[in-house]
Amino acid sequence: MTNNQLTVRVCEAPFCAKGDGITNDRASIQAAIDCVAANGGGTVILDAGKVYLSGNLFLKSHVELHFEDGATLLQSSEADDYVKPVDTGYALCRPQYGHNLYSHIKWSHLWYYNYPLLFAEPGTHDFKISGHGIVKMMPDDEPEKILKVCPIGFYRVHHFEISDITITNYHSYAMMPFTSDHGVIRNVTVEKWSHGNGDGICLMNCQHIRITGCKMHTGDDSVYIFSSYKDPRGGGWWSSDEPQASLNIEVDHCDLKS
Repeated sequence: MTNNQLTVRVCEAPFCAKGDGITNDRASIQAAIDCVAANGGGTVILDAGKVYLSGNLFLKSHVELHFEDGATLLQSSEADDYVKPVDTGYALCRPQYGHNLYSHIKWSHLWYYNYPLLFAEPGTHDFKISGHGIVKMMPDDEPEKILKVCPIGFYRVHHFEISDITITNYHSYAMMPFTSDHGVIRNVTVEKWSHGNGDGICLMNCQHIRITGCKMHTGDDSVYIFSSYKDPRGGGWWSSDEPQASLNIEVDHCDLKS
């Protein structure tokens, strides 16, 4: 799925991520992803056993983000650690704390508006998230002070694979692939939801997706498949203004508890 032309480690120069669980490593990891994408594709490695504190990251075409054993991507609790894409790169985009955004829109949960922690923009294709690592969301001691972002979310992407990782301590959906197609989610573990709906995989307007070998213990729906048109919750990172059916979704060999 990737060209495998280049392999980089985020802790090595010139990226120099700390992986100490204290330093904000977002810029270092993003620089590694962008470098590999600019060189035609390949693999970005999060080194084994390290904890990478980070705001949101943007995945790129032909790039594999690979977690070595025990590597942990830890969601930052600081709103200033989050960005959005702009023409010149990335600009500050503070997510909002709390649970709902609007009182007049039902289920207007903030993870529909805050960018996902691992996000792929429209048009991104042929990319992977792989390895026996962990995506861990921020501590949940104070529910109204949680940045409720989806651990992994995409919009209008094509040909992707997510395999073998664990998502834990999440406060929203574990994954939100929206209006995307030709994807495989394989051998993923989802556990320890808190202070939110705690759904597993939410597929909106998706086509040709296989979910296989996954183990999910969720607070609500384990796999949620739906189609939506002009959904008023459409936030800054997705929209349903163009209709698309959900079709050819396969779920097999999974252990699902809700």
